Amino acid sequence: MSTSIEPARHPRAHVAYHEAGHAVIAHVLGFEVRRVTIVPDDKSRGRMVWNKPPANLKKTDADLTPSQRQRIENLIMVALAGPLTMRHHNPRSHWKKSGTGYGPFMGKGTDFQVAAKLIDILYQNEAVASAYWRFTRVRAESLVKERWAWIDCVARHLLEHKTFDGDIRTLNPRARELDAVLKVALWPSA
Repeated sequence: MSTSIEPARHPRAHVAYHEAGHAVIAHVLGFEVRRVTIVPDDKSRGRMVWNKPPANLKKTDADLTPSQRQRIENLIMVALAGPLTMRHHNPRSHWKKSGTGYGPFMGKGTDFQVAAKLIDILYQNEAVASAYWRFTRVRAESLVKERWAWIDCVARHLLEHKTFDGDIRTLNPRARELDAVLKVALWPSA
């Protein structure tokens, strides 16, 4: 794919990389991504539309089933993927303040605020929550780096076409092979 403007200089590059990061990591973690766009609306500068909304997120740690806990952990990773992708693409961007996180699945706030709220559901103990935050951020950064070629491909597509509808794997011919390898490496028992 070729864009008329080099991605680093494109005025919407930060949004494209942010949304591409969310979309690719959401897919890797088992969510079905239906649409990714950098067309702004009244609530955000870009958006990822996905299936499989989470189960009730109002529960406390003691009430969560293992599958609900895993779903929340995956949602945290998806929330962090957007700003961490922005940082990887352009460390001088405003990646710490990025993402509206607005929607029925994620709540309202920046992506980091959304991740923090979800961590608070998992861990009410501040020391444990703080340690989990550091672990999760490193894990999300690792996923972004491992999937950078695919994220870059999706972002470039968004810069050229503004929106992508369909199976995100089509933007990465090695996606099926990479998914199988990465899922086994990250979650051997899954």
